Amino acid sequence: MEPAADILLPPPPPWWALHGPWLLAAAAIPAAILAGLLALRRRRRRTAPPGPPPPLAPPWADPLPEAAHDPREQAYRLAHLLRQGLGLRRLHPARPPPGIPPAAWARLVRDLDAARYRPEARPLDRGLLREARRWVEARSRGGGSGR
Repeated sequence: MEPAADILLPPPPPWWALHGPWLLAAAAIPAAILAGLLALRRRRRRTAPPGPPPPLAPPWADPLPEAAHDPREQAYRLAHLLRQGLGLRRLHPARPPPGIPPAAWARLVRDLDAARYRPEARPLDRGLLREARRWVEARSRGGGSGR
């Protein structure tokens, strides 16, 4: 068979002309992702790891709730100090911490709630404040009820 015409087809392009850009992208994208992850890892290593939290100040090193003039502020401070000093998440009248008389605990939590959440707040009883202070100090010394 003779060719139909004197037309010569061009030679096929080299393989790299067709596939080169795709191969370059296929190699560059994972390399960029890997470089980003390595940079992020290096940055995390440079920052000092967080150490242990600073020790808590003794709960009563804070100005005493007795010094507060506003009964509501006094109650909020005392509630915070009790939670911090006794290691509680919340104060619940039905769940006293171990070693604390349930009746005294329930009365304290009731009085704190009344002073914090009612509009007509009256000052907390000084005896109750002293008892709460004893409980926290006994707990910080590793004791029980503080009686």
